[in-house]
Amino acid sequence: MALLVWRALLESTLVKGTYLGKLSEADRLIGELEKEANAMTTEVLTTALGWCLAINLVLLGLAAVVVTGFRSLVLHLHGKLFGLSDDDLVKAYFQYLANYKIAIIVFNLVPYIVLKLMT
Repeated sequence: MALLVWRALLESTLVKGTYLGKLSEADRLIGELEKEANAMTTEVLTTALGWCLAINLVLLGLAAVVVTGFRSLVLHLHGKLFGLSDDDLVKAYFQYLANYKIAIIVFNLVPYIVLKLMT
C-alpha cells in the first residue's frame, strides 16, 4: 500500500512539471521501493513457511509417537470404530504417516528452502 502511495506521489509530481527532467531519479526511487516491498513479502513468507514446517513436523512426530507408543490402545480403538483388522490398521497408519511426511516435504520444506536460497 505504501508503495502505491509513493508511486502516485512521484508520478503526480512529475506530471505537474515540478521535477520534469528527473524521470530517472523517480524510476530509481520506485525501483528501490519495489525491492523493499518484495523483500518484506519474501521475509514474511519465509517466516510463515518456517513456522508451518515446525508445527507440521511436531504433529508428525506426535502422531508417530502415539501410533507406535500406544499401539495396542490405538489398534483396539480404531478396530472397534471402523471394523478393520489389526493388519489393515497398521498398513493404514504407515500410509498416513508416509503421505503426511511427503506433504510436509512438498508443501513446507521445499518452498522454505527455495525462499531461503533466494534471500
